[in-house]
Amino acid sequence: MMKALKLTPGREDYVLAMATLLSNAQDFAAATPILKALAARANDSNVRSLAQARLDQIVDYEKRRAEWAARSTAEVPSAAASFDRVAAGAPRIMLKLREVNPGESRYSGHLTSIECGNNGIVLVVKVDNEVVRARAPKFDVVEFITYRDDTRGQVECGPRKPPPRVLLTLRLDAGTRVQGAASAVEFVPEDFEPEE
Repeated sequence: MMKALKLTPGREDYVLAMATLLSNAQDFAAATPILKALAARANDSNVRSLAQARLDQIVDYEKRRAEWAARSTAEVPSAAASFDRVAAGAPRIMLKLREVNPGESRYSGHLTSIECGNNGIVLVVKVDNEVVRARAPKFDVVEFITYRDDTRGQVECGPRKPPPRVLLTLRLDAGTRVQGAASAVEFVPEDFEPEE
């Protein structure tokens, strides 16, 4: 893209493409001034509107990121743990999980990625030999709960490496058991065994 810009300086669509690449890489400090200039002064009205739309997406993303960071530092009451004694006498931790509401289904698996797009997000969870996809219009409508110290902080788009163990709760679409509307994601210890 830099080479294309050098060969054809002043091409507004190329400048917009460069700013889009920078914002996709989350280099908002570099992308924002370029997009502001295009939104204010581009000759092509389509470029102006696309630049403004991308600016609005950046503002919305940073707002959601700040909200999530603030929520993640707060104490999560539902993530309380209690000790129980198994038959052999060894203590084990019993997690106080989010209750599954009527119409919801819960799966235990590994969160492999969070796909983000213009229509919202998709949580991709591998459950045994199946892949379950749970969609949401935005992060705020999904309850993110952690019972682990190593998963506190911000939830972001992209692949999760290594994929953490989760309980995914969703409302399944009619006629399928592998896709639906996301309700909650609970990050649980790797050795967690859900009760049957």
